[in-house]
Amino acid sequence: MKLQSILVTYLFVFSLSFGQTSYNIDHIRWVDMESGLKQNTVKSCILDKNGLLWLATEMGIYSFDGAKIKQITKKNSGYAEIEIQRILNMVKEPASGDLFFCTMPKFELFRIHNSVITKVNSNSNNCLGVVVNNGFHFFERDVLLHSHSFRKTIDHSKFLNSFSACAINKQVYYHVQKLITVFNSNGSARVIKNNCTEFLKMLKFDNHLVLIDKKNAGLIEPNSNCVQNIKTDAILDYFMNHTIGSFKLNYNILYGGKGEYFLNINGKIYQINYVENQLKTTFLFNAPTSDILSIEHDKNHTFFLGTAHNGLAIVKSKVFNNVTFPNFDQNNCYSVAKIDHENWFCPSGWKYNFITQKSTALNPNFYKNKFFVISYNDKLYWANQMHDLVDQNNNKFPLIYDHPEQHYSSYCKVNNRLWISEATKIFYESNNHLQVDSFIYKSTVEKQFFNLLNFKNNLIIATSKGVYSYKPFSNKVTLIKGLENIYARYLKRNDENSFWVGCYGNGLYLLFNNKAYQVKDLYNDLSSVHALEEDMQGNLWISTNNGLLFVNKLNCIKNILTNRSISCYRFSKNDGLLSNEFNGGGSHPSLKDRSGIIGFPSMKGFVWFNPLEVPKHLFNGEIQMDEVLADGHPCQQENKQFVFEPDIELATFNFSYPYFYDRDNLTVEYKCADETTWKTIKGNTFQMARSKGGDRQLQIRIQTHGFDSKKAVCKTFPLHFEFRYYENALFWTFIAFLFVLLLLISYQIGLKLNQRREALLELKIENKTIYLQKIVQDLVASEASLVKSLKEKEILIKEIHHRVKNNLQLILSMLNIQSRRKNFNNVDEFMEQAHDRIASMILIHQTLYQNESETATDIAAYAHLIWQTLSEQKDVNLQMKVETQPNPLFFELTQAIPLGLIMNELFTNSLKYAFHNQPNGKIYISFTKRTENEFVFVYQDNGCGFPSDYEIPKKSFGLDMIHLLCHQLNGKAAISGDNGFSCEINFKISTDK
Repeated sequence: MKLQSILVTYLFVFSLSFGQTSYNIDHIRWVDMESGLKQNTVKSCILDKNGLLWLATEMGIYSFDGAKIKQITKKNSGYAEIEIQRILNMVKEPASGDLFFCTMPKFELFRIHNSVITKVNSNSNNCLGVVVNNGFHFFERDVLLHSHSFRKTIDHSKFLNSFSACAINKQVYYHVQKLITVFNSNGSARVIKNNCTEFLKMLKFDNHLVLIDKKNAGLIEPNSNCVQNIKTDAILDYFMNHTIGSFKLNYNILYGGKGEYFLNINGKIYQINYVENQLKTTFLFNAPTSDILSIEHDKNHTFFLGTAHNGLAIVKSKVFNNVTFPNFDQNNCYSVAKIDHENWFCPSGWKYNFITQKSTALNPNFYKNKFFVISYNDKLYWANQMHDLVDQNNNKFPLIYDHPEQHYSSYCKVNNRLWISEATKIFYESNNHLQVDSFIYKSTVEKQFFNLLNFKNNLIIATSKGVYSYKPFSNKVTLIKGLENIYARYLKRNDENSFWVGCYGNGLYLLFNNKAYQVKDLYNDLSSVHALEEDMQGNLWISTNNGLLFVNKLNCIKNILTNRSISCYRFSKNDGLLSNEFNGGGSHPSLKDRSGIIGFPSMKGFVWFNPLEVPKHLFNGEIQMDEVLADGHPCQQENKQFVFEPDIELATFNFSYPYFYDRDNLTVEYKCADETTWKTIKGNTFQMARSKGGDRQLQIRIQTHGFDSKKAVCKTFPLHFEFRYYENALFWTFIAFLFVLLLLISYQIGLKLNQRREALLELKIENKTIYLQKIVQDLVASEASLVKSLKEKEILIKEIHHRVKNNLQLILSMLNIQSRRKNFNNVDEFMEQAHDRIASMILIHQTLYQNESETATDIAAYAHLIWQTLSEQKDVNLQMKVETQPNPLFFELTQAIPLGLIMNELFTNSLKYAFHNQPNGKIYISFTKRTENEFVFVYQDNGCGFPSDYEIPKKSFGLDMIHLLCHQLNGKAAISGDNGFSCEINFKISTDK
C-alpha cells in the first residue's frame, strides 16, 4: 500500500512536470476592490449569452464588460436586497442562456434575462425549474416540482445544492445522507444505493452521470439503479486520495459555464473529461493563485477565475513567444536570421534553438553591429569587435574590403553581384574585393543609407531623404517620384511589379507599376514601419512603433490602389507582447520559417509566433444602455423610449459592451438615424445636445479593426424629445400668419406714406402757387380782424358795464332790504354781513378768472373758497364736505352767484347759531343733477337746529334773501330744524351752459 501511494505521488508529480503543454499564461489582469468590487470574494463568474460577465460575490452581484464594472443595486434593478445580500451561487439555464442566482440569508431566487433582473417566486405555480450544479433546468411538466417528496426537499434546503444535485433527461439526482434520490418528471422518486462517502460530487457528461467522492469514481447509466466503477487517471487518483473534507472537494472541482468541469490542485488547472469509461484530466495552465472558487472561459481560451481573496483574474493563453535574457542589454535587437533549420541567430549576441526552444547567450563583446547580418553562399556573417565580417566560427568574409571602420546596414544581389550599404557609402563585389561606388556616393551626398533591394535588376536604395533607383554602372541615380523626402528604412518585394517601402515617421508606401501610393491607415497605427511579412493565408503582419499589425493583403492592396484607407488589427502588450515598439532599419528585420513561423525583433527581445494560433477578437456582443441622464438626472423609459422633457438641454448616455481584449482595436461611434456623420466615442460615455422635438433613433456602432465593416455591431435606441413651443407646427403657422399680416400692414403703411408724400408734394406746389394770393388774403383778413376785434371790444365793454351794473344793483338791493329790515344791532354788524355777501360775489369772479373756462365755475371749488374765507374770518375749525354728482359739476355765472350768496347765508347762519359749545361741528353740502336742467342743492349741519314748532322771525333777512335767490334760480327751498339744520333747494336752469 505504501508503494502504491509513492507510485501515485510520483505519477502526479511527473504529470505536473511534463504535462504542462496545453496553455501557457501570457497575460493576467485582476479585477478587484481597486477596480470597483466591494470585496474580493468572487464565488461565481459566468458569461451570459450576450458575452457580458456576471460576478457573484459576498456583497452583491456585478456585471463586467471588460472595461466597466457595475454593481447591481436598487437604482438599476428595483431590488434593494441584492446589493446587501451574499450571492450564494449562480448558474446558467442551458436552453435559454439566462442566469439564475440565489441570495443569502433571504434565500431568494433571481433571474437575469438580457441584463434585466427579475425575482423568481419558488412557491408559485409558475416556477417550473430547479437549480442544480449544471444549470437551472426547466421541465415540460410541473408535477415534479409539486410532488410532496420533491417539495419537501426544496423546502428543506431552499434550493438544491449545486454540489449535490444534477439534472439529466428531465430527472433530478439529489445526494443526501449517503443516498442518491432520483426525482422523475412524473413526480415519482427512486433511490440508488451507493457506498459513497458524504462528500460527493456529481458531474454530467452528455447523458452520463459521474460520481466522485474522496476515494472512488462511479458511473450511473440512464434509468439505472446501480453505480458502476470507472477508471481515473493519476491526477484524479492523487486528488481523491489526498482530499479531506467537503470544502476541498466542492471548491477543487469547478463547473464551467459551458458544461465543462475543471480541477484545481494548488493553482494548477486541469480540465476533466469522460472518455471511454474513464475520467481523464488535461493540464491547462498554472493559475496566478490557488484560492479559485469558480472558472469560466470564452471561445478564445481566455479564462475568468473567481477567487476567495483576490477578486477576479482574467487569464489569457500565450500566443506570442519571446526570446529574452534577464539583465542583458542585447535584448534590444534589430535583426534575426536562420543559421540552419533549427537555429536562429541575432547579431545582438544570442542564438535560439527553435526545436528545443532554448536560448543561448553568446559573448556580447564579440559582436559589433546589431543591425547587420548577411547571408552569403549559405553562410551567415556579421561584424565583430574588430569590424571584420565573420561567421559563427570566426571565419572571415571571403571578400576583401579596405574600409574596416564601417557600420553596415543592408545588402542585396543584382545580376549575381553583391551590393552592401554602409551609413554613407555603397559597396559592390568586384574581383574578390568590395569597392565603393563613387558615383552613388557623389550623387547622394548628405544622405544616410538604410536598405537595398533588387527590383527588376535595378538597385533600389532607401535613404534618409527619399528612395532612389540605380541601374548598376549606368552613372544614373533617379529619385523615385512620389517617394521624395521620406525617411525610408525598409524595402520589401511584393511581386514582380511592386514593392513596399517602410518609413520612420512617414508610414508605409507601395510602389505599384512605377507609381507610389501612400498607405492610408484609418486608425494611424502605421506612423513608423520596420518590417513586413506575409503568412501562408495571405495576410500581412507589420511591425511598427505602435505594436504588431495584421491586415488581409488582398483587401489591403485593393484599398491602397483605390486611395481608400485600410483597417489593421493591432496586437499590443495587452496581448502578450513585451513591448509595443519593434525595431528594424537594416538587413533581416524579420524572420519567416518554412513551417509558417514569423518573428520580429523588438526593443525588449525577439517575438515569434504561429499566425494560425494568434486569435483576432471580433466584437460581436450586445450593446447595452446602462443609464441615460437628462441634465444630470435619470431619464426614464416609456414604451421602450427614453423621453426628454422640453427644458432639457444635455443628454448623457452611459453604455457597456462585453469585450475583454485590447479595446484600441474597436472604434465606437454614434449618430442619429437621420444624420450622415458618425461621431467617435472614447470610453463608455458620451453626451449629446438636445435635438429638435419628436422621435429620433440613436445608433451606437462598434467596429473591430481589421475586419469587414459589414461585421460591425450596431444597436438602435429610440429617443423622444418633447416639443418646445417654437417646435410646434401651429406655432410656426401663427408666426407665418403674423409675418404675412406684417407684410400687408407694411405694404399699406408704405402705400399711405407714398400717398402722403404725393399729397405733400402737391400741397407744396399749391402753396407756392397761392403764396401771393395768401399774402393778399392775410392783409384783407387782418383788416377784417381789426374791425371785428374793435367791435368785440365794444361789445365786451358793454357786457362789463352791464355786469358791473347788475352786481352793483344786486349789492344795492341787498343793502336796501337789510336796512329796511333793521335786523342788526349796530353798524358794525351791518357792515360785516354786507362784507360777507359782497365777498362771496368777488369769489365767483376769482374762480372764473382762475378757471380755463370764461363763463362756468366748479361749484365744489367755489363752495370751498366761500367756506375757507368765512372760517378764517370767524376763526373757527369745523369740518365741511362737498359732494357733486356728477363730479365735477359746473354752473354759469347767472346760477353760480345766487348759489354762492345762498351758501354764504347758510354758512353764516350755521356759524352764528348752530355750534355753540360744540367742538365737533360738521357741515355737508351736495349738488345732484337729476335731469338735463334740474338740480338739487342740499345743505346740512349737525348743530342744535330748532324745534318743529319754532317760528322763524319775520324780519329774518337771510331767509328772505334765500327765498329771493331761489326764485331767481326758478326753484324752491325747504328748511328743516330736526337733527340739526337742513335746507333743500330744487331748481332749474334754462340752458346747458
